[in-house]
Amino acid sequence: MSDSDVISLNVGGVRMQTLRSTLTKYPRSTLAIKFNSDIAHLNPMTDDGYFLDRDPDTFRLVLNYLRRGVVSPNLTTDQLVELRLEAEHFNLQDLRIKVDAALTGGDKFVNFNVAGDIQKVNKDLFGKTPKSAIIDILELVIAKDFYSGDDETMFFHNAEAFSMITNSLRHGFDVTMDMIDGGSFDKHVSYATRLLLFSKNSIYSQQSSVKVQLSSPNSTLEKDVPRELLLKDPNSDVAKALTDYPTVPDYEDLNNDGNYILQSKTHSIKKIEAVLAQMEHSGLVKVEERDEVDEMSEVAREVGLLSSTNLLSATQFKRDFVLKLETALAAKRMRN
Repeated sequence: MSDSDVISLNVGGVRMQTLRSTLTKYPRSTLAIKFNSDIAHLNPMTDDGYFLDRDPDTFRLVLNYLRRGVVSPNLTTDQLVELRLEAEHFNLQDLRIKVDAALTGGDKFVNFNVAGDIQKVNKDLFGKTPKSAIIDILELVIAKDFYSGDDETMFFHNAEAFSMITNSLRHGFDVTMDMIDGGSFDKHVSYATRLLLFSKNSIYSQQSSVKVQLSSPNSTLEKDVPRELLLKDPNSDVAKALTDYPTVPDYEDLNNDGNYILQSKTHSIKKIEAVLAQMEHSGLVKVEERDEVDEMSEVAREVGLLSSTNLLSATQFKRDFVLKLETALAAKRMRN
């Protein structure tokens, strides 16, 4: 007898054939024990081969796994459930693990060990934020109650904080602010929530638009702004927050939904919207009248859309514009 022997099987009345090496691929499985060359005679025989009192359709899936080492992605839930039972019956632990992954969504979930309790969190909760970023954010803000662990599991010791963060992500608002009494650790939890929401909505989503909150002394307004517009000045605070991870916004720069706040303490929302409109159509600044230049660029700088470097450029732009305007006026006077 050898591993290359062809074994005939009668599985629930259906004849199948396979190699001995296929059946004995996993030495600790009951199939390997049954069909070990030294004890194969212990299996009941029929005219069609060794008899196995199992469902032939499901056993065929077991054979396919033994041959290929993978579980077909096209199996139905019912087939996976039956296959898991067969994996348990034959002590095929590798197959059982892969079937469990297929049943629970596999790589669609992130594993958290929360105070000893393993919890699977759907990755959709974090959007397209990479696992590495999730780890960085949680370690950055609440390292004392979190560490990354191995490649498969992240550890979170504070179950209450974990519940606050996941509920906030799930429902899209800052649950923690309704549940806490303002302690410093609670503020860290709230900050972590906002950063995770921000990374979900902005940093890694690469969507064509980003939802921001416009804020003035008297009112607020949420608005979808073209992503490329927010990145026009790569040195601005907004652009850095959107692109230069692990650079992250300050707590005060994020609202409860994790949206970046474009905040002016002196100008109206209409003025912020005017700056966005100018930037969308004409670059960083556009000057219609002489006295608008400094105000528009100052609003852009205050809300984080314009860096100091480009603010100087805007001032130079004003000088150039005034010079061109005065030259044009002088030429017009000469013609008259």
